Amino acid sequence: INASASSGKGWPFYVKLVRSYVRNFNPVYIIGDAFGGGTQVASLLCDAEYANKEKGEKVLVRVEKDDLSTYNHAENRILRMISPSNTWNEQSNVNLKSMLEHKNFWFASPINDDIYKNTKDSKIIDEYEECSEKIEEAKSQISLIVGSQNANGLTVFAMPEILGKVKKKERMRKDLYSATLLAAW
Repeated sequence: INASASSGKGWPFYVKLVRSYVRNFNPVYIIGDAFGGGTQVASLLCDAEYANKEKGEKVLVRVEKDDLSTYNHAENRILRMISPSNTWNEQSNVNLKSMLEHKNFWFASPINDDIYKNTKDSKIIDEYEECSEKIEEAKSQISLIVGSQNANGLTVFAMPEILGKVKKKERMRKDLYSATLLAAW
Protein backbone atom coordinates (compact mmCIF):
# COMPACT_ATOMS: atom_id res chain seq x y z
CA ILE A 1 0.00 0.00 0.00
CA ASN A 2 1.36 3.36 -0.90
CA ALA A 3 0.02 6.87 -1.25
CA SER A 4 1.66 10.02 -2.37
CA ALA A 5 0.41 13.58 -2.28
CA SER A 6 2.53 16.58 -3.15
CA SER A 7 1.27 19.90 -4.34
CA GLY A 8 3.01 21.36 -7.33
CA LYS A 9 4.14 18.01 -8.73
CA GLY A 10 2.80 17.24 -12.18
CA TRP A 11 1.38 14.02 -13.55
CA PRO A 12 4.75 12.92 -15.03
CA PHE A 13 6.13 12.80 -11.45
CA TYR A 14 3.41 10.36 -10.36
CA VAL A 15 3.78 8.27 -13.53
CA LYS A 16 7.52 7.89 -12.80
CA LEU A 17 6.74 7.07 -9.17
CA VAL A 18 4.25 4.31 -10.06
CA ARG A 19 6.60 2.94 -12.73
CA SER A 20 9.43 2.73 -10.18
CA TYR A 21 7.14 0.75 -7.86
CA VAL A 22 6.15 -1.58 -10.70
CA ARG A 23 9.83 -2.08 -11.62
CA ASN A 24 11.08 -2.62 -8.05
CA PHE A 25 8.16 -4.37 -6.33
CA ASN A 26 6.35 -6.25 -9.15
CA PRO A 27 2.80 -5.65 -7.83
CA VAL A 28 0.00 -8.11 -8.60
CA TYR A 29 -2.47 -5.26 -9.04
CA ILE A 30 -2.72 -1.52 -8.61
CA ILE A 31 -5.87 0.24 -7.50
CA GLY A 32 -6.04 4.01 -7.69
CA ASP A 33 -8.44 6.81 -6.88
CA ALA A 34 -9.80 8.29 -10.11
CA PHE A 35 -10.22 11.73 -8.51
CA GLY A 36 -7.52 14.39 -8.10
CA GLY A 37 -5.67 13.59 -11.31
CA GLY A 38 -5.77 9.81 -10.92
CA THR A 39 -7.48 9.29 -14.27
CA GLN A 40 -4.82 11.33 -16.07
CA VAL A 41 -2.01 9.39 -14.38
CA ALA A 42 -3.71 6.10 -15.33
CA SER A 43 -3.96 7.22 -18.96
CA LEU A 44 -0.23 7.98 -19.07
CA LEU A 45 0.60 4.62 -17.44
CA CYS A 46 -1.36 2.91 -20.22
CA ASP A 47 0.22 4.92 -23.05
CA ALA A 48 3.12 3.18 -24.83
CA GLU A 49 4.70 6.56 -25.68
CA TYR A 50 5.36 7.23 -22.00
CA ALA A 51 6.93 3.85 -21.20
CA ASN A 52 10.73 3.73 -21.38
CA LYS A 53 11.32 0.28 -22.85
CA GLU A 54 15.09 0.62 -22.36
CA LYS A 55 14.46 0.74 -18.60
CA GLY A 56 12.07 -2.20 -18.85
CA GLU A 57 9.00 -0.09 -18.11
CA LYS A 58 5.73 -1.89 -18.78
CA VAL A 59 2.68 -0.41 -20.43
CA LEU A 60 -0.14 -1.11 -17.99
CA VAL A 61 -3.60 -2.21 -19.05
CA ARG A 62 -6.69 -1.00 -17.21
CA VAL A 63 -9.17 -3.42 -15.71
CA GLU A 64 -12.71 -2.13 -16.07
CA LYS A 65 -14.61 -4.68 -13.96
CA ASP A 66 -14.72 -5.22 -10.21
CA ASP A 67 -14.00 -8.92 -10.73
CA LEU A 68 -10.43 -9.83 -9.66
CA SER A 69 -10.41 -12.70 -12.17
CA THR A 70 -10.07 -10.08 -14.95
CA TYR A 71 -6.62 -9.12 -13.68
CA ASN A 72 -3.80 -10.74 -15.65
CA HIS A 73 -0.28 -10.10 -14.41
CA ALA A 74 1.37 -11.67 -17.48
CA GLU A 75 -0.46 -9.19 -19.74
CA ASN A 76 0.13 -6.24 -17.35
CA ARG A 77 -3.64 -6.04 -16.85
CA ILE A 78 -3.20 -4.82 -13.27
CA LEU A 79 -4.51 -1.24 -13.11
CA ARG A 80 -7.99 -0.45 -11.72
CA MET A 81 -9.28 3.07 -11.06
CA ILE A 82 -12.08 3.59 -8.53
CA SER A 83 -14.49 6.53 -8.34
CA PRO A 84 -15.54 6.34 -4.69
CA SER A 85 -19.18 7.03 -3.79
CA ASN A 86 -20.78 7.28 -0.34
CA THR A 87 -21.99 3.67 -0.61
CA TRP A 88 -18.57 2.45 -1.77
CA ASN A 89 -16.91 4.36 1.08
CA GLU A 90 -19.20 2.87 3.72
CA GLN A 91 -18.79 -0.69 2.40
CA SER A 92 -15.02 -0.35 2.12
CA ASN A 93 -14.77 0.86 5.71
CA VAL A 94 -16.87 -2.08 6.90
CA ASN A 95 -14.66 -4.46 4.88
CA LEU A 96 -11.48 -2.92 6.30
CA LYS A 97 -12.75 -3.12 9.87
CA SER A 98 -13.73 -6.76 9.39
CA MET A 99 -10.40 -7.62 7.80
CA LEU A 100 -8.47 -6.00 10.65
CA GLU A 101 -10.59 -7.65 13.34
CA HIS A 102 -10.20 -11.09 11.76
CA LYS A 103 -6.52 -10.52 10.93
CA ASN A 104 -7.13 -10.97 7.21
CA PHE A 105 -5.31 -7.77 6.29
CA TRP A 106 -1.55 -8.02 6.50
CA PHE A 107 0.95 -5.22 6.53
CA ALA A 108 4.43 -5.80 5.15
CA SER A 109 7.14 -6.27 7.73
CA PRO A 110 9.76 -3.57 8.20
CA ILE A 111 13.02 -3.72 6.27
CA ASN A 112 15.42 -6.32 7.66
CA ASP A 113 19.20 -6.67 7.74
CA ASP A 114 19.26 -9.19 4.86
CA ILE A 115 18.01 -6.53 2.45
CA TYR A 116 20.81 -4.18 3.52
CA LYS A 117 23.43 -6.94 3.12
CA ASN A 118 22.17 -8.22 -0.24
CA THR A 119 21.26 -4.93 -1.94
CA LYS A 120 23.89 -2.62 -3.31
CA ASP A 121 21.43 -0.19 -4.90
CA SER A 122 20.83 2.65 -2.42
CA LYS A 123 17.69 3.80 -4.30
CA ILE A 124 15.98 0.46 -3.67
CA ILE A 125 16.94 0.57 0.02
CA ASP A 126 15.56 4.12 0.20
CA GLU A 127 12.28 2.95 -1.37
CA TYR A 128 12.03 0.04 1.10
CA GLU A 129 12.65 2.39 4.02
CA GLU A 130 10.09 4.89 2.70
CA CYS A 131 7.52 2.11 2.31
CA SER A 132 8.19 0.91 5.87
CA GLU A 133 7.66 4.43 7.18
CA LYS A 134 4.43 4.82 5.19
CA ILE A 135 3.09 1.52 6.55
CA GLU A 136 3.58 2.77 10.11
CA GLU A 137 1.97 6.10 9.20
CA ALA A 138 -0.98 4.24 7.59
CA LYS A 139 -1.49 2.24 10.79
CA SER A 140 -1.52 5.49 12.75
CA GLN A 141 -4.08 7.10 10.40
CA ILE A 142 -6.31 4.01 10.50
CA SER A 143 -6.32 4.03 14.31
CA LEU A 144 -7.54 7.66 14.35
CA ILE A 145 -10.57 7.21 12.05
CA VAL A 146 -13.92 7.83 13.73
CA GLY A 147 -17.25 6.59 12.36
CA SER A 148 -20.39 8.67 12.79
CA GLN A 149 -23.70 9.28 11.05
CA ASN A 150 -24.39 12.43 9.08
CA ALA A 151 -27.74 14.23 8.77
CA ASN A 152 -28.73 11.98 5.84
CA GLY A 153 -28.21 8.83 7.90
CA LEU A 154 -25.06 7.75 6.05
CA THR A 155 -22.13 6.47 8.07
CA VAL A 156 -19.18 8.79 7.60
CA PHE A 157 -15.60 7.82 8.46
CA ALA A 158 -13.23 10.71 9.09
CA MET A 159 -10.44 12.04 11.22
CA PRO A 160 -11.63 13.44 14.56
CA GLU A 161 -12.43 17.13 14.57
CA ILE A 162 -9.96 19.30 16.41
CA LEU A 163 -11.30 22.18 18.45
CA GLY A 164 -10.65 25.58 16.96
CA LYS A 165 -10.02 26.62 13.40
CA VAL A 166 -7.21 24.77 11.66
CA LYS A 167 -5.54 25.89 8.45
CA LYS A 168 -5.68 23.47 5.55
CA LYS A 169 -1.93 22.72 5.76
CA GLU A 170 -2.27 21.84 9.48
CA ARG A 171 -5.17 19.38 9.09
CA MET A 172 -4.54 15.74 9.83
CA ARG A 173 -3.94 13.78 6.65
CA LYS A 174 -5.72 10.56 5.78
CA ASP A 175 -4.32 9.75 2.35
CA LEU A 176 -2.64 6.53 3.54
CA TYR A 177 -5.88 5.50 5.22
CA SER A 178 -7.64 6.09 1.88
CA ALA A 179 -5.02 3.96 0.12
CA THR A 180 -5.66 1.22 2.68
CA LEU A 181 -9.39 1.46 1.94
CA LEU A 182 -8.67 0.92 -1.75
CA ALA A 183 -6.61 -2.15 -0.84
CA ALA A 184 -9.35 -3.54 1.42
CA TRP A 185 -11.99 -3.06 -1.23
